[in-house]
Amino acid sequence: MTTLDDITQERERGMLGALEVRAAAADVGDGTADAPVIEGLGSVADQRTTIEGFFSAWDEEVAPGAWRKTISDGRRILSMFNHDPSRLLGSTDAGTLRLVEVPEGLHYSVDINPDDPLAVSAHAQVMRGDVAGSSVWFRVIREQWTEPTDDNGLERPLRRILEAQLFETGPVTMPAFEQTTAAARSLAAVDSMLRSAGMRSSHKRAALTFATFVDPGDAVEEFRDFLDRHPEVREAVCDCKLSDGGRAAGVPAPDPDGPPPAGHLSTPALSVARARLDLMRRPVPAA
Repeated sequence: MTTLDDITQERERGMLGALEVRAAAADVGDGTADAPVIEGLGSVADQRTTIEGFFSAWDEEVAPGAWRKTISDGRRILSMFNHDPSRLLGSTDAGTLRLVEVPEGLHYSVDINPDDPLAVSAHAQVMRGDVAGSSVWFRVIREQWTEPTDDNGLERPLRRILEAQLFETGPVTMPAFEQTTAAARSLAAVDSMLRSAGMRSSHKRAALTFATFVDPGDAVEEFRDFLDRHPEVREAVCDCKLSDGGRAAGVPAPDPDGPPPAGHLSTPALSVARARLDLMRRPVPAA
């Protein structure tokens, strides 16, 4: 039986990173032909579901009111199709994405740009009924865990999300399967990289992880500053060379036959970082 200790260990491994992805079958509707809209429930309240982690499993439910603060604090929230930054549908700062918490959960409504063929295509798929799910990228702020006992009848630990910070919500093709799992693994890899490199603030990790996937340019300066202060991370992630062709001071050349150096990143983290952080391909001046 999975215990809270098991889940704590999974958190330490970075698999439950600062930024998480959840998706489930949810009603996705659409507007009129004159004013095309995609709308649905990005998160459903008070419905229990089982989350299969990499090393453990737990049940999870979202409490009513969990999204109230995040949709009123004025921070930019995006809507994308299938978690794909190239399929941006709308945003709260542009007024094209509207969010409201209803008794059933987190409701979103996004205006479709008729001049964007990809957005129109997503809208057409919703109208046909081919797309019938929604998803959220979020960070948990407050949560409550209940461990199974003989008295409560729980089979697994129960996580109740009391408050969450929302980064993105939108329609997904297969809400419980491939793209949600892939997104969660990618997010966990980047978050784990930042955590192992010494970035302790979960809020900063979540913001940078999301920016990495959505708009790497927004994270350039902060990442450069972070890498200047942690040359060993810069070397591990991108094998960047300094302008004079040397290595960062104090960073020894890796021994190909020896153990990984301190701060070495896992292969998944490296692949994600290399694919997403194009800014790291350029030389970074010495601090």
